[in-house]
Amino acid sequence: MRHPSPSTAHYVFITDENGIDVVFNPLKSRLLENNTFHVSLLYLSDSNVFVFQRELDALSRHFPSQFLIYYEIKNRRFDAFMPQETIEVVLNSNTRDELYFSVAGSEEFVASVIDQLRFLGINETEITADFFKIN
Repeated sequence: MRHPSPSTAHYVFITDENGIDVVFNPLKSRLLENNTFHVSLLYLSDSNVFVFQRELDALSRHFPSQFLIYYEIKNRRFDAFMPQETIEVVLNSNTRDELYFSVAGSEEFVASVIDQLRFLGINETEITADFFKIN
């Protein structure tokens, strides 16, 4: 991710259970790097079990005005992995000039989320992606 002027950045991490270990440390680093950064985590799981939930909740309590978490459970009736409404909440409530997205997870999850972000008008230069083939 690029480093914008410190007071205007909002970093949005979107992950499933396959990518949480990849985004956890960069997310924490963004929170510690500058107390004016906003950080959001959109986290999808196949069940109501979320890896690192205790740690994430502790970070949320420690950075209440900086860090928001959206826990989502996958709805198998819909094609999109991450509910579009959740992404729209983050976009519509953003108060920063610069918005950066990091998407991590299974190959299908990452492709689906990138399609959703494109549909919502997010420029691909504002998106970084890490995906993992699940055998």
